[in-house]
Amino acid sequence: MAKNLNMHGAHLRRIKPGSELPPTVPLDPESREANELLEALDDAMFEAIAGDEAALARARELWQRALIAVGGERVEESREQYLRFAVETTNRHSAGEIRESARMVAAVEVIAWLTRGAA
Repeated sequence: MAKNLNMHGAHLRRIKPGSELPPTVPLDPESREANELLEALDDAMFEAIAGDEAALARARELWQRALIAVGGERVEESREQYLRFAVETTNRHSAGEIRESARMVAAVEVIAWLTRGAA
């Protein structure tokens, strides 16, 4: 799967699949742990919007962790980026550019839970 090129440049490191996720306690938004959490969230979120069901569950969990652990401006920037990508995906689907219903459903689900609990 192609990597999304719009990921945050500050997210420098990755959380490897199966590794322990960062704690759900507040972190310094500029810390290595916060960067790792947001990088993992970016990966999961863009894969989820692309229709990956396992990534959707992981993105939801990582989103909740990011709200608690990082919060603030960095999470709001991420929310805006994810919403923009999800809306673009639904627009392409409605215009007939995407023929995969899983992508449309995933994008709509992401939009729903990102707009429900604004940070």
